[in-house]
Amino acid sequence: MSNPIVRSALFVPGSRPERFSKALASGADAVIVDFEDAVEEPLKRQARDNLGQFLDSQPQVRLWVRVNAPEHAEHAADLAFCKRHAGVVGILLPKVESAVQVATVAATGKQIWPIIESARGLLALAEIARAAAVQRLSFGGLDLALDLNLSSGSAAAQFALDQARLALILHSRAAGLVAPLARALLKRSGRLPGTNKAERTIGLDMLNSLYVMRGRSRIPGHDRFPLL
Repeated sequence: MSNPIVRSALFVPGSRPERFSKALASGADAVIVDFEDAVEEPLKRQARDNLGQFLDSQPQVRLWVRVNAPEHAEHAADLAFCKRHAGVVGILLPKVESAVQVATVAATGKQIWPIIESARGLLALAEIARAAAVQRLSFGGLDLALDLNLSSGSAAAQFALDQARLALILHSRAAGLVAPLARALLKRSGRLPGTNKAERTIGLDMLNSLYVMRGRSRIPGHDRFPLL
């Protein structure tokens, strides 16, 4: 299993097929087509159809897919789609809380980036990190903060999230995984958060960040993030 360095990964909604080519030309190290949060419920199946048509017309393309969560009605169909398409090289598994859920995804034969977004996911980190087909862990801080009922922007919330990030780093190292991914949003100016020294936190020292596409054709500054 190859473990390439991913300095930046770019999400693009599966419901916006006109953005697929732009995302692939953005300069990001990985492109992730999102079937989950970025796609409204009535458009879930259409998102799969959109990506299927794109991959059939562009057989050389290689990308990742964030599937719907294990408890979602579209989860099984998402996995079947990924298994069918060689252009899908890996799967982001959101809201993962057990190695059993990872094993279900591993049956597709794809590499997996589990996203830790809940207290249960944090407590199951050791087994998730060692599950078959897991390449790296990913940190879903926004959903974790909601699950833990943290007060947004407070020092206590930042401390709790930093401890969670550190847990991902430690379990990744212990399991021999590639350093985990954190998430950052592009600012309106196009500047990445954390590129000023005063903004740097443990969250951006994890090696990698995920960026949500906001109509931009290039990813600025992803080479500024250091390797651990």
